[in-house]
Amino acid sequence: MFRRTVLVLVVVAFVFGLSVAFAAPVPEKIQNQPKAVLDNDRIQKMVDDLTARLNLTNPQQVKVKGILVQTESEIQKIMADLKIKVQDLLKQQKGKIDAVLTVEQKAKLEGMRASQKPMPASNKP
Repeated sequence: MFRRTVLVLVVVAFVFGLSVAFAAPVPEKIQNQPKAVLDNDRIQKMVDDLTARLNLTNPQQVKVKGILVQTESEIQKIMADLKIKVQDLLKQQKGKIDAVLTVEQKAKLEGMRASQKPMPASNKP
């Protein structure tokens, strides 16, 4: 049960992340940054914020940053695995729906799919 709850939360976070990504355009300055740089900047901002609010010592800052980096790495691995699983589920869904449709309906659905705007490469499920 706990595993299912965690998986649901991760999926919700993933979907929410996609919706946020499409809600506002990403500034060009950020678009051209490697992901690791963005993560490091975000992590450093978190450390700076915690330091300001909690008056962290230098050793505490180092430990907190290490924890945040490790967690980010683990989250990225989970998200990569989840992305593959979601892609597989969507392919299965497509096949199951196609199996129910008539030839005419399949052709119409393919036309609908072809007319959809493609998702940005970095946000494709």
